[in-house]
Amino acid sequence: DGAGKSTTISDLVSSLSNDYSVAKVGRPIYVEQNQRREYVHQNVVGFLDGLHSFFDMFSSRAGVLLVNSVNVAIQPSLEKKLIHEYSPDIIIASRDMSICPAVYITYYFPSSKKISTELRLRIFHSFRKLGYPDQLFYLDVDPQTANKRITERIRVEQEGSTTDRAKCRHMHENPNNLSEL
Repeated sequence: DGAGKSTTISDLVSSLSNDYSVAKVGRPIYVEQNQRREYVHQNVVGFLDGLHSFFDMFSSRAGVLLVNSVNVAIQPSLEKKLIHEYSPDIIIASRDMSICPAVYITYYFPSSKKISTELRLRIFHSFRKLGYPDQLFYLDVDPQTANKRITERIRVEQEGSTTDRAKCRHMHENPNNLSEL
């Protein structure tokens, strides 16, 4: 969080979309070609994001864990449907659906730390339907810098928001938890 995934991916997709049809999976999900971006599955993604924000506002780790679990469970079908419908040339994800859940579960369900990282990775890898990605890129940012970026992102989102829905910082988005994750 706060490493620049969304910014980097958005720039990359815009650049690639001149020559290719590019799908970005995760949250949000979109397809872009010739720099025309079409958001896909907005109802599902919006619902999950809304629930996630709701549970975050009340610092409910169990609630966020539930929403994230639903996301991990349905993401493969959303991706498969997107691929079937749009046949993109390139698929880019902002999060690895084996690594991220295996890491974040330790924050939202601390007892999971008793399970080895290797076993957590194998468990979440078993949910993969599309195989393993061809390439993974890791963005390594100091937690203090990430925290400043997150604060700025929230400020910008609040200023540009046309809804009454409050933007909030995720429970884990602080230097200590970001360092641990």
